[in-house]
Parts: sequence; C-alpha cells; structure tokens
Amino acid sequence: MQDNQNYLFVKSFTAKKERLRLQCSVYLLKKYTQYKKIGTQNKINFVDGLITEMPECLVYALYVIFNYNLYEEYYSI
Repeated sequence: MQDNQNYLFVKSFTAKKERLRLQCSVYLLKKYTQYKKIGTQNKINFVDGLITEMPECLVYALYVIFNYNLYEEYYSI
C-alpha cells in the first residue's frame, strides 16, 4: 500500500510480449481524493517524490521522457 499521491507507473515487458518494453501511466491524486492509500500490482514500478509530492507537470514530463523512442532504445540495450 502506498500513500495516495501523484505517481508515474512503469511496467517493463519482454520483447516477446510487446513491441515497446516500457509502458507508462500517469496517476494523479486529484482524481481520487477520497482514498488515503492505494494498492498496485506487484510487478508495477512507480516513480514518486521521495520527500514531497511530485507536481503534476513533473509527472507528465517524466511520462514524455519514458515514452520517448530514444529512451526505449537505450533501455532495450
């Protein structure tokens, strides 16, 4: 269980299963303010603000970076 805050969820796949090895999703606190904690699947990684909550603009910026083709090629190496 994690605190309900802004996250970037990242899941990695093998080349056999998906064309893209990294798939990302944005989770924003403002859409689910009624919950204090959230749970995720065990194989999903998440990026959050270590000390303070990540601003929405940073979550979206990381989403763009992780979905960039050059980053995908680097990860595949």
